[in-house]
Amino acid sequence: IFLFLKHTQIFFKDSSFLARSFQVISLSVLVFLNMLIIVHAFFPMFSPYQLFSIPLGLIFIVFFPLSLFLHAVGLGSLLDHILSMPLTIPTISILSPLWLLGVHLFLTILSARFFKVYLSMNVLSAGFFLYCCYQYIIMPSSIVG
Repeated sequence: IFLFLKHTQIFFKDSSFLARSFQVISLSVLVFLNMLIIVHAFFPMFSPYQLFSIPLGLIFIVFFPLSLFLHAVGLGSLLDHILSMPLTIPTISILSPLWLLGVHLFLTILSARFFKVYLSMNVLSAGFFLYCCYQYIIMPSSIVG
C-alpha cells in the first residue's frame, strides 16, 4: 500500500469522485497482484475466481459494520444465509518458486526508491497471475473441487 501511494500520488492529484474511485480500484488490484507471488509461496491453491476477492473486499467495507450493527440489535442472523452458502471453487496447485519469491522481494525493496522498479514488480506480478491462469486452462485434469 505504501508503494502504491508513494508512486501514484502524481497521478491522483484530482480529488473528484471518479478519480478517487479509480484509485481505490487500482489499489485493490495491485495489492492483489503484488501479494500473489508471496501467497503462492506458502498456499499453492489457485483459481481465477480469486479475482472476486477484489470487489468482495470493497463490499466487505459495508458488510462488516452492517453485520456488527445487526448483531448488536439482535438481528445478526439476517445476513447469515449469505455467509453460509456452499462454495466449491475449482482450484489447481501452483507454488511460487523460491527464486521468483526472492526476485519479487528484492524488487519490492528496490521499488521503495525507484519508480521503474515498482513498474517492473507490477509487471512480474501480473505475469505470474497470467501464468497461473494459463496453467489453470491447460491443466483441466489437475483441477480439484
